[in-house]
Amino acid sequence: MADTFLTLTEAANLSQADLHAEIIRTIANMDPVLRGGINLPEYADPAALPFMRVQDPTYTVIRESTRPEAAWYNPGEKVTSVAGTVATTDFLVKELKARIPIPRSIQMGSSRYVSQVTQQLNSQLLGMVDKFMETFYYGDTVTNSKEPKGLHKMVSATTPDMSMDASASSATAAALTLTNLDDLISRMKFGCDMLVMSRQMWRRFTIAIRDTTTQIAGNLVEGRNEWGLPVRTYGGIPIFPSDYIRDTELCNTSDAFVNATGGSGTSIYALKFGPDFLHGINLGTGIEVNVIPGPTQDEDSHIIWVTWYVGLVLESPFGLGILMDLAPASAITA
Repeated sequence: MADTFLTLTEAANLSQADLHAEIIRTIANMDPVLRGGINLPEYADPAALPFMRVQDPTYTVIRESTRPEAAWYNPGEKVTSVAGTVATTDFLVKELKARIPIPRSIQMGSSRYVSQVTQQLNSQLLGMVDKFMETFYYGDTVTNSKEPKGLHKMVSATTPDMSMDASASSATAAALTLTNLDDLISRMKFGCDMLVMSRQMWRRFTIAIRDTTTQIAGNLVEGRNEWGLPVRTYGGIPIFPSDYIRDTELCNTSDAFVNATGGSGTSIYALKFGPDFLHGINLGTGIEVNVIPGPTQDEDSHIIWVTWYVGLVLESPFGLGILMDLAPASAITA
């Protein structure tokens, strides 16, 4: 009788394949605002968005409207009294939440290698950051009163005018010019911590530095820090790509932002962080995680709650400048 050998198929029935007990990220959304910078210039790490703990869901700031005006007088001449005026602006804390129940039978019977609660919690935290960052740029309380205003809805378009349209009164997106970029930076009178743009717009700078006609080489610095990480600054200001800034922004002929979708433009954001400029507010200590062990009243499940009572505050209008309606695939010109 011929020998009978154990087959690979039969052996597989008696073995367990090795499992890497982590979920590999295939969705990589990066942004410098919460991380403090993707590419960190040596000894000049850009500040991340700071958060302030508040005790009331309404946060009010007082801004100058007019200053008292001085005048020249002759000796002994009567002096006219002039008082300055102020205006208040309210910013609201909103509620960002996520919830998922995990049946106890799954947690107890399917967590030999991977904790179902831990993995779902990690995924929820990433989803929380995604939603916050999308709202950070494009939040609109008119279309959704549950979310805070994003940068496009907070930027000052009057006095001071911190909003620029690259297309010169046209709804058609225009190429970035260094003249407009310099104009944007000059409006940030208290300085600028970073310039943030879409990844495609960021690549235009990579191409421009190879093109001598832009004359960008004197302002755009490329190098490596002591850890070998890329360093890129324009005029000494770190520039970063964001995966949350879109290349489908729509502007109208009145130089006004309309929507994050429906068009073919993008924006460059100039940001100044700090308690007197752009910052976040929290009720409590920030993102709160609660795992309620089951069974609960209605479900034989562990329930994960992730909650963030959070808002965005622009105290000084000089904390934010936007250059919008840019064509992200067009070459930068001088």
